[in-house]
Amino acid sequence: MSPKKVALIYGGQSSEHEISLLSAANVYRALSGHQVEAIYISRTGSWHLPDRPAFTAEDASSPQVTIRPGEKDPFSSEKGPVCVEVVLPILHGPNGEDGSLQGLMQLLGLPCAGADVAGSAINMDKEIMKRLLKEAGIPTAPFQVFRSPPEALALDPQLYPLFVKPARAGSSVGVSKVTVREEYAPAVQRAFAEDSKIIVEEGLSGREVECAVLGNAEPAASTVGEIRLKSGFYDYETKYIKTDGAELDIPARLTDEERMAVQKISLQAYRALLCSGMGRVDSFLLPDGRVFINEINTLPGFTNISMYPALWKASGLPVEELLGQLMDLALEKRQPV
Repeated sequence: MSPKKVALIYGGQSSEHEISLLSAANVYRALSGHQVEAIYISRTGSWHLPDRPAFTAEDASSPQVTIRPGEKDPFSSEKGPVCVEVVLPILHGPNGEDGSLQGLMQLLGLPCAGADVAGSAINMDKEIMKRLLKEAGIPTAPFQVFRSPPEALALDPQLYPLFVKPARAGSSVGVSKVTVREEYAPAVQRAFAEDSKIIVEEGLSGREVECAVLGNAEPAASTVGEIRLKSGFYDYETKYIKTDGAELDIPARLTDEERMAVQKISLQAYRALLCSGMGRVDSFLLPDGRVFINEINTLPGFTNISMYPALWKASGLPVEELLGQLMDLALEKRQPV
């Protein structure tokens, strides 16, 4: 793999800013064989180019980045143009994986790793994602959509557990598992604090499994991992803060038939939802063997405990080679100007 001039974009304005910093620090170390320009987006939206990125909010004291569409090198700082061949966005949540950054990179003519504008937007919006899954005949949990608290609170749930989720937030931010009626109203308020549209979804009784997918027109699936919770559900704190709240089995203890079923439906969902580059497909494996898609994350985490790189490592692809393939895939799908 030949060295590339890489723009590693990290930080961002979403509630997942801190997770982006953790992921980006790991990715930066793994890109030691490349010429990397680390571009930090602060919580207020300013772009910075640190000489020695700390992957903390201190990076906001670095020189600011100027963006000039139409230029051969659209990024520049007080030191001059920033030469970039490919962009590696290590961002999560709104303004990072929802298609907005991807659209900007397309306007600038810069190849960008991961899904394009459509694939990013589709998978950020759980309503659109689930409707497309249903249209493609791919099982997903029954759900209802609400656009105001009074509308949602008028629902009288009869079946528990259920999940209340912001429609357009990542990493389980604002998500609640509701097991009794008294928990429903606070869950609705919590979800609307993150988004103006929410999903109320039927809870499924099954094993939580994840599969990493890599590729464009001909994607490949990794081995399958399983999340075994000690209590509650796989929320933000369990993923990133209280890391003793769940055990990750990689590979999952599945039969060959179960593993192949998860891999097959993961690839089907990846294609149906217009993914490219990478995606972590989260599913439920029911006791009767059926697999239901929960969601796809088009910019999965790269922290020390993140499933996406761990699944590929267990499949024989270390993170350094994984990142190289992601950049090659970005260059492969570059649209001619």
